[in-house]
Amino acid sequence: MSYVKIWIHAVWAVKNREPIISEENRKILFEHIHKNALEKEILIEAVGGYNNHVHCLFRLKMIKPLRKLCN
Repeated sequence: MSYVKIWIHAVWAVKNREPIISEENRKILFEHIHKNALEKEILIEAVGGYNNHVHCLFRLKMIKPLRKLCN
């Protein structure tokens, strides 16, 4: 049996890179990303970002098709 790991580095940016994500809102946003990932059984390695973008590094299980994550 093959061993497969799929890592995805996703980046979301604010329109025109406007610095509108405050530190307080960043914490709320990161918590939301973690909660949503747990519900969908997505393995999050790291979430971070700044006032105009968010990065997320996560790993998919072999049983979880990529198309089902967007629902």
